[in-house]
Amino acid sequence: MPSFAIIPGQKFLLSGQVITFRKRARDLGQTYVFEDDNGVPCTLAHEDFVRSRADNRLRDWSAPSVASRGNGEVVQRARVTFESACERDKFMAERANEYILEWAKDRSVPRTHESLEPLCKRVHERRKARADAERRWEPKAMSGSRLVQLIRKWRYGGEKIDTVVPQVEHRGNYEHRLSWTVRDVMWQATDEFYLVLNGTKVAGLHREICKLIKALNKGRAPDLRIQPPSYDAVLRHERTICAFTRAYCRQGAQAAREQFRLVQGDWLTTHANEVWEIDDTRADIICLSEDGKTVIGRPWLTLVIDRHTRMIMSFVLSFSPPDSETALEAVRLAMLPKDCFPGARDRLEDAWEGHGRGETIHVDQGKQYNSKAFKAGVARLGMRHETMPLLKAWIKGTVERAIGTATREVFHTTPGTTYSNVLERQDGDAAPELLAVATVDDVREKLLHWLVNDYLGRMHRGIDNTPRRLWKRSIESFEQRPPLTREDIEVATSFSVGRMVRKGGIQVDKLRYLTADGLMMEMLAKSKGDREVLVRRDPSDLTTIKFLDSRVTDAAREVWHTATLCKEHVPRVKGRTLEEYQLARSMRDFNPDRFGDDDTHWDAAYEAAAAELRRRADSKLARDRVGAEAARQRILRQARETAERDWRMANPQQHPDPQEQLNAALSRVAEPTNPTGDATQPQPPVEQDMDELRRMHGLGARRRNEESE
Repeated sequence: MPSFAIIPGQKFLLSGQVITFRKRARDLGQTYVFEDDNGVPCTLAHEDFVRSRADNRLRDWSAPSVASRGNGEVVQRARVTFESACERDKFMAERANEYILEWAKDRSVPRTHESLEPLCKRVHERRKARADAERRWEPKAMSGSRLVQLIRKWRYGGEKIDTVVPQVEHRGNYEHRLSWTVRDVMWQATDEFYLVLNGTKVAGLHREICKLIKALNKGRAPDLRIQPPSYDAVLRHERTICAFTRAYCRQGAQAAREQFRLVQGDWLTTHANEVWEIDDTRADIICLSEDGKTVIGRPWLTLVIDRHTRMIMSFVLSFSPPDSETALEAVRLAMLPKDCFPGARDRLEDAWEGHGRGETIHVDQGKQYNSKAFKAGVARLGMRHETMPLLKAWIKGTVERAIGTATREVFHTTPGTTYSNVLERQDGDAAPELLAVATVDDVREKLLHWLVNDYLGRMHRGIDNTPRRLWKRSIESFEQRPPLTREDIEVATSFSVGRMVRKGGIQVDKLRYLTADGLMMEMLAKSKGDREVLVRRDPSDLTTIKFLDSRVTDAAREVWHTATLCKEHVPRVKGRTLEEYQLARSMRDFNPDRFGDDDTHWDAAYEAAAAELRRRADSKLARDRVGAEAARQRILRQARETAERDWRMANPQQHPDPQEQLNAALSRVAEPTNPTGDATQPQPPVEQDMDELRRMHGLGARRRNEESE
């Protein structure tokens, strides 16, 4: 059973009450011990912890002192003092102050880590005994080098406890010591003298920077002159340059590629849910509609796989080309338990355990994986987004091989497959559209059955194990990140767009949605920025949407409100999907004389859009089918002719030259064979022999002129 990486002192919100994690019980990490603000302990078993997160009863809690981004600007924060610090920071400051005061009793002790080690051990033993008596947690002993740093800060800060309060929550407010003018000069000199072939070294770069600043100071007053940077500042500036860029500019492209080429096909991983890979492809199979007669076409397959264990986390089959919504849907299904998977059978979760919270997701250069919506959703889930280099598919080879295996063993074994190569089709096979018998639900069910019963229990050469067995071993050996609630996952993976709240409601795709909360926001708004909201919707149901105030940046205070479609627009989208509505609306916009401007001709627009899609799909499928069949027949004909020619040359006695046989037959026709000597009479036996001989060699029977006969 996996355990979650929870830090002692981390705070959660359980049913509206703040609790603090203290420790794990001595039952192999299956029980977690918490305390409330009054110090009353409470315990949660591993199953209760997971269930509480899924039911949205146990949430992460952030201190109100943590500032957030508002209106696009970073809020500057002052230094935290002992009075304004949280309980954990106060505890760490008191602990550091006790170590420092122990040294202050005898300041003759040298401030070196060797001399301060016995002092640290003595203070730690005293604090450990006091913590055991009070039944609380005590960190390990402070090192001598750390105590040297704290003593220096304590002395320079006026020997106050405020100087040793941790400022971890206030990192990120660093101000550069060098001015913008000096930094611009440094980058200018770097581009001209350092990042060139056989460029100068760091010392030469420092000299050039000093020359440029000296020339810049000639026309300035003495009080406005710029101080040149030191050699150490230039050295730190040089270290910020990318190593590949440095080698590429100074040594050349070939040297940089040889120096930074990949030794292995992918990065090494140590545990499950460390790296996920996602990719999509066009499935090699023709699917039918639910009536079993209408040909829809080839669906798209989007697949997510865990690199370390080869566990397929999720897959999505859809007929629309891959977009950000499909990619986010695949990530959502990968994180949730498999009881919510489309078409899941009973007890599927026991057979397919792939779920959790990934750390990094690797994508290719596809626009759907590098869009703002997909990156924002991945960041909201707490995952890193990394894009692989162009034209290097072997770096993301795990998902590529999994898609190839599914194509060969599922799609190519189903009636209606198009195969990856026309030569794989057998001679005499009909077109795939005529052989197709499966709907998209049938293909999804077959793919799911193959995944659970075959793929997950198969030995893989790359991991020397089965994905199911390695997955269980990995989650039991390595601590997993706490799972997100189902509501947080749904919100993060929903496709959101920004809109403005107005008096008439919220308008999305020329559809107007009404809500009392939106009207209240519009009345209380003081600027346009106060009326901006984020909207997310279900592509299969356009009658309602969810919207969130864009000014809310704290996840704990997010409230998604519901807006309902106005009655005038309900006939437009009732029973229609988002894709169908957008197509019909586009046809109405470009054909107002045919469909009109009112709401009475939407059914005709939907029918016209569906007919146009079917016509385009049929024409493209027919064109592809004719081209593939012609290429296949041409290749087979060339192969037969080559084989017959080789056989004739190898067996001249068994198969004489057909031209010689024709010449002999013509000579027999020219000779008179009747006793009367009348050469004008036809010779039926000889003519039959000639026709048979021509058919034998594929020349066809010679046409006779009935009038001349």
